[in-house]
Amino acid sequence: MFTTEISVLDVLYVVMLKISFWSGMKRISAEDLGGVNLPPADLASLGCKKLVDPNLLKVFGTIRCRATTYLDRNAVRFCGGWSFHEDYAFNIIAHLDQCRTDFENARDAFLSQYEDALEQWKCAHAEWAQILEHSAVSSEEVKKKFNFNYQIFRMSPPNDEEVSQGLVAEVENLGHALFSEIAADAKDVWKRVFEGRISCSQKALSPIRNIREKLYANSYIEPSLSAPLVRLIDQTLSYVNLTGSIEGVQLSALQGLVSMLADPDKMLEHARLVIEGKKSEEAMVNDFATSNGLYNSNLYINIDSSEKTAENIGVDNADNINIVQANIYQQNQVKNVIDSHGLW
Repeated sequence: MFTTEISVLDVLYVVMLKISFWSGMKRISAEDLGGVNLPPADLASLGCKKLVDPNLLKVFGTIRCRATTYLDRNAVRFCGGWSFHEDYAFNIIAHLDQCRTDFENARDAFLSQYEDALEQWKCAHAEWAQILEHSAVSSEEVKKKFNFNYQIFRMSPPNDEEVSQGLVAEVENLGHALFSEIAADAKDVWKRVFEGRISCSQKALSPIRNIREKLYANSYIEPSLSAPLVRLIDQTLSYVNLTGSIEGVQLSALQGLVSMLADPDKMLEHARLVIEGKKSEEAMVNDFATSNGLYNSNLYINIDSSEKTAENIGVDNADNINIVQANIYQQNQVKNVIDSHGLW
């Protein structure tokens, strides 16, 4: 167990992001339904009606996703916002400003065609035009629903120990938050890119590089633990060819790296082995390449013996047998391939 020191606040900024936009909907009223007898409000509520084509508003959700995804990739969730090192402020501001510009341009484009959008939607639903007619909202009111703002600030704890304990607790958990987010990202990469694969393209390296950049950018939180993990990622990436398909021991090395990163405890264990001088990054990559086998639908097969076959490790599906046999063959060639690379 470890806790992040409160002194990290000396180099930490926090960004709070607020993005909202018009839903394009309004609640259905009893009048819309011709004054029919409805159950009381404490028992049931009516749904909503769409006043314009929802596709016209999708761009705003896309821009919001762009902004939050960028922060999730480069910062760490903290106190309802994101924390990042002060040296990254320019990059954060540049990206959010671009998102805000795109948001405002999209808002203005939407408002410029707003009246036409109302009419086109009514025409598309002519038999319900009446309930749309008296529900229209003015463009001035709609404009107020669009908002893209952010604030960046520094935090410092109050002098009163009792008053500051909430903030201190958040800071102490910051390292755990970082490694938990890295693990969640790695699990997602495993599922999307590596699970059940016997080969992959160079595109598989991109999400690993994203994880590496997040770990590097936030290494100020726990530098002694983050630095060896960054070096381990770099060492593993340097082991993989820069062109062509990735398979065999190179794929195993990436699989081993990602599976390690997907487990916060394993991640910290590997970092501490390096810190204590018990193992080098090169030796760990060697372990990944020679010891990792096939992960497929939560099945982990550690292939380190030439006697292993698809049948005697309990795989009965014909497609999976073919995949496993291919991996067994690849793993049995490990030592020769490593020797030919001259890496160890």
